[in-house]
Amino acid sequence: MPALSQSIKGSDQGLHVDKLIPYLLKDRGYQQKYAHSELFYGVPVDKLSDLIARISNDRTLELMNAQPAGQDGYLDRTSFNVASPIRYECQMFGLEATIPNVTAQGADAIFDYAARQGQHVFEKIRMRLEYAAIVQTLRNASVMTFNFTVPAAQQWSNRVSPASNPIDDLLTWVRYVREESNREIHKIYMTQPVWQELVQHPQTISRADVTSWRMITAEILEKLLDVPPGTIHVDRGIYNAPGQTGTGAKRYYGGPDLLILTGSPASRSDNSFGHMYFFGGAEDEPIVTLRYPEFRTARFAEVVQSTAFVDFKIEEPNAAFVAFNVVNPAEARFRGMLSA
Repeated sequence: MPALSQSIKGSDQGLHVDKLIPYLLKDRGYQQKYAHSELFYGVPVDKLSDLIARISNDRTLELMNAQPAGQDGYLDRTSFNVASPIRYECQMFGLEATIPNVTAQGADAIFDYAARQGQHVFEKIRMRLEYAAIVQTLRNASVMTFNFTVPAAQQWSNRVSPASNPIDDLLTWVRYVREESNREIHKIYMTQPVWQELVQHPQTISRADVTSWRMITAEILEKLLDVPPGTIHVDRGIYNAPGQTGTGAKRYYGGPDLLILTGSPASRSDNSFGHMYFFGGAEDEPIVTLRYPEFRTARFAEVVQSTAFVDFKIEEPNAAFVAFNVVNPAEARFRGMLSA
């Protein structure tokens, strides 16, 4: 047995020489899909700033008498009213990475250095757009003015409170948006922890129409809310809080909040809550990546630059609804990941 133990240890006998395993690389990776390209319909533009025409919503739904005083009487005249236009203003987001030729040639092949460095810049811009869309826009009470802060007794994480009932809340809030916008629901957005509180809530389980393994799925809930398949968007996207690393630094983009949004592709008859205006790029990811040489570095280098010119514009605040703090972010089970 001692001999076997010595042979396993081995390094002092030259049985192992430190070398990278050529087919194995520890890599967290990036998200495959980000929510901002699904929550906002994209509008390509050829100017960084311009006006958006609007028609008065109030006049659109106004009921007219439409009955003249007599057979020979004059008919009332009506016309649609043009509302004040809105201006979009694309904001610039951009990052660069330098790929020195010496570093690229000297790096182990497993790192795929040049390609990975270029991808890193692109992914960082995707993350920044996600933060701009969700944290800075959709969770911003100053622009999303049709909102409600859920009191502690009604929060879905308060499972023992009689006032806590996720299904009733959703039925009510979806109806509110339909009534205010006169449009169908496009997306109902929440993070994974919020979704888990919904499906595990005693009130939700008690309404599940099954005899065993009581549970509710997104498909069941969509039928209950009378919204199209795929409307419920459960987001697992996370990021590290700026300047922080390690345990306790991660955050969900959507936090403890819930969004109910209308939306449709851009057209001449559009009452979406807002759009993603982008200058260059594509609707799914409005990012342009360029490469150019850097001659000041020894043996030269290549610079990879990714930029996006985007405005996540809220145009009809009453066509969307935000419920702030549907769960209590201070609950220990959320580990601080729903905090601001």
